[in-house]
Amino acid sequence: MLDDQVMYDIFCPHCNKRYLVGSGSIDSFHNTSEGPVVYVKCPQGHHLMRHFRSGQTSDAVDANSTSSPAKEALAS
Repeated sequence: MLDDQVMYDIFCPHCNKRYLVGSGSIDSFHNTSEGPVVYVKCPQGHHLMRHFRSGQTSDAVDANSTSSPAKEALAS
């Protein structure tokens, strides 16, 4: 029997594809004033940021970068 796993969709602008991914793709999770934000990798390894309140996925240059657009969203 397969383990139950929560799945969600992301759109990777690098691959120009929508993927269904699970918790194994998550690099980190943050609760922000703008709602939950997750740093995730697409199946091809591109770093993305997923805003769960808005449902938007955007490019995250690097989850450890201080200059990425994703870090600016977390600062607010």
